[in-house]
Amino acid sequence: MFVLLVLLGFGLCAGNIQKPGKLIGKLETIYHGVTGDVYVSEESDSKLNIINFNYDGEGPATVFWIGLKGKHGPLIDSSGILVPDENGQTGPLKEYKQANITINLPNNIKSSQVKWLAVWCQIFKLDFGHVFFP
Repeated sequence: MFVLLVLLGFGLCAGNIQKPGKLIGKLETIYHGVTGDVYVSEESDSKLNIINFNYDGEGPATVFWIGLKGKHGPLIDSSGILVPDENGQTGPLKEYKQANITINLPNNIKSSQVKWLAVWCQIFKLDFGHVFFP
């Protein structure tokens, strides 16, 4: 019984996402060790799963940031939209090491509307890593 509880607890703590969904692509690393695979969740097309997400947590005012098709340019820039982290927080991202997380797109936005997702520094207006959506 103890072993089962330990294994269940480990799975929950590790952010165990059983079916990540449809692969969008890998986050392109630019700064701060940002890596991970981005998927559209099978549960909802307004949820994104980021598998094996890494970020060193050292950037100031760093957030998840999206651009929409037909509204934002082809490059990642300050015209994007802030996406809360996996806990619904909009503050600076913490350090992540091989984390499996789910983020919810805001304002009823669907993944089909998204042009790009970035790990973005709001102070310096810098892209630390991104993925473009098909």
